[in-house]
Amino acid sequence: MKSRYSILLGVGTVIGLFFLVTMINSNNANDLTYIFTGILLVGGYITTYTSNIKKSRVALIAGIGVSILLILYQLFVDKLYGSGLLNLIAFLIIPGFVMLIGGFIAKITKNEFKHLLEDLDISKS
Repeated sequence: MKSRYSILLGVGTVIGLFFLVTMINSNNANDLTYIFTGILLVGGYITTYTSNIKKSRVALIAGIGVSILLILYQLFVDKLYGSGLLNLIAFLIIPGFVMLIGGFIAKITKNEFKHLLEDLDISKS
């Protein structure tokens, strides 16, 4: 899959799961934070695992896309925190780095899976 489609798939997964979780459970802010961190990790994993170049920077680009959408959501829909400069910087940086960690996990998984398949290849013996 091309990298741009992987980025769109990762961003769509994160945004879709984010809105699904906030619609189902919006009472406890701590639970939402933990779940959203997991959603970002999964989004970064999906983005890097399905890209054709298998670089973690693809997940970082997807994280920046998610950050921009979350900033727009924060400014226009959810006016709980206000739009201070510190909040905007936190919303821009944190999702990108969390998705980068998920992308790094996907890169390691893909390499280990490739080596495992090479070791298990019966046709070599």
